[in-house]
Amino acid sequence: MSQSPLDGDGEGGSAAAYGAGWQNLSRWIRSGRSWSGHERHGAFQNLGGWADGRGKFADVSFVHGLDMDQDGRSAVPVDWDMDGDQDLWILSRNAPRVRLMVNQSPAADNFLALRLHGVRANREAIGARVEVVLADANRSVQVRTRRAGSGYLAQSGPWLHFGLGGAKVAEVRVLWPGGEWESFGALGRGQFWQLREGSGAARPWTRPSLPNLEDARSVPPPQEAPQSGSRLPLAIPTPMPRLQVVGLDGELGEFLGVTPGGAKGTGRPVLITLWSHTCAPCVQELTDLGASGSVFDQVGLKSVLLSVDPTDEIDSVRKVLERTGAPGQPGWATHACMEALDAMASVAGSRPEPLPVPSSFLIDPGGRLQVIYRGRVHPKTVLQDLALIPLESQLRRLAALPFQGRFLAPAPEDNLAWWEGAMRRLGKEGLAAEFALGQLDAEVVGEAQLHLGFGVARLQQGQLGEALEHLRKASALNPQDPLVWVEMGIVHARMGQDVEAEEALLSGIRMDPGSGRAHFELGRILVGRGDEPGVESQLRRLRAISSELADSLALLWKQRSDRSP
Repeated sequence: MSQSPLDGDGEGGSAAAYGAGWQNLSRWIRSGRSWSGHERHGAFQNLGGWADGRGKFADVSFVHGLDMDQDGRSAVPVDWDMDGDQDLWILSRNAPRVRLMVNQSPAADNFLALRLHGVRANREAIGARVEVVLADANRSVQVRTRRAGSGYLAQSGPWLHFGLGGAKVAEVRVLWPGGEWESFGALGRGQFWQLREGSGAARPWTRPSLPNLEDARSVPPPQEAPQSGSRLPLAIPTPMPRLQVVGLDGELGEFLGVTPGGAKGTGRPVLITLWSHTCAPCVQELTDLGASGSVFDQVGLKSVLLSVDPTDEIDSVRKVLERTGAPGQPGWATHACMEALDAMASVAGSRPEPLPVPSSFLIDPGGRLQVIYRGRVHPKTVLQDLALIPLESQLRRLAALPFQGRFLAPAPEDNLAWWEGAMRRLGKEGLAAEFALGQLDAEVVGEAQLHLGFGVARLQQGQLGEALEHLRKASALNPQDPLVWVEMGIVHARMGQDVEAEEALLSGIRMDPGSGRAHFELGRILVGRGDEPGVESQLRRLRAISSELADSLALLWKQRSDRSP
């Protein structure tokens, strides 16, 4: 039996493990793994013979095209095109999420379709039981119940479908939800009938004329921008994290970034393109960009061309740039830059996978990510997407969807907290810290708190020099904040400056003796020094603060002791 997430030790341990299990499961699904172990869908045909105990089913999954390798969740049989046979809607966890399997059986009169209308009962006659008595030798009876839903995450249609084979209908009778039986007599095969409670007579229903599909295909489709890759517009544009790039002259630089209260933009829209001189689609995309350079200038769109090639292939990179005439600022994407762009695309697309080349990112003048393009994108598509930037939040959200609809709640102005959590689940602590920084209000938070936030973000990103600079400014502005000293101690420790690290951590502990992180980091320094009494002292303090941190420090000490001669 499944365990309730609330069962267990009473301290949230089981609930936390339950939640972590679901998070891991969702992460596997988003990475392309199968919930059901790639078990294929199955469809079985009833071969009959049940009256004499010889009933059988035949596996017809393959011949009907239903043996799909998908994590299926729902299947709803319904006569979608109203031609007398059952079509099938299938819902799955992975794409394509929804499929319509159209039954292409030849037209025949071997069915009976009934729709009920309640009068004393509810209008849709939910709960009514219908019996169709066949005029065969056994007076066989088929039974259907009118339900509001059918199966898991599914709802059946209002028509009740009966397969008749070669038999005629002797009688149709209904047990209405109020408990009264009503007979509607013998009804004709191959027809749709409406049954109204209390009338005693069925009314035939004729399917309305449907558009001729061949005529529809002859209408030329609307002109769209050429597109060979995938396009993902964000329903809620989000600030882009800081990107480190290297110019063709070898100079390291950075642009964009999440700042307190928002984003750091360039004042004009930016198209970032990742490319390689060895990639034919990349070269073609740069050629297309070169042909649109004057249009980009007219609309104020800045192009940043980031090569992913090794820096020692600069001659080949320059030749492609000169030959294609691609406009914009060229350079190289650093490892940190690629990590940030990969993470943004993975989170936005709900699937952690590396970016292909070419890939592009459209950023608005305020530094917010608007659209992600995986694969080659035509400049016409990019120019059309510039129209998304000025839209207000509700229209922007609708424009990002591939279908029409409406929302019951207004669109949020930002979702920085969601991005922070998503980056943490992806293991990108540096990016998560940057999105956390964006949630601070620069007008409310003091200067010392801002420097602390920047320092923590730079620490998580591995920018230790910048982190230390910000933390020193924070300590000068607010020397009584223990967190500043603890973070500064961690930075010194990461830089191998154990003396300075110990001094800063002890300052933080004096101000906040209950800081488990400070005791743990100080314990790590003492482990490296081989100071057994010092480690034992920190372990005693940690056991009263955090058993998890105490266990981690004890394990570090044991590993060091095991390595010692």
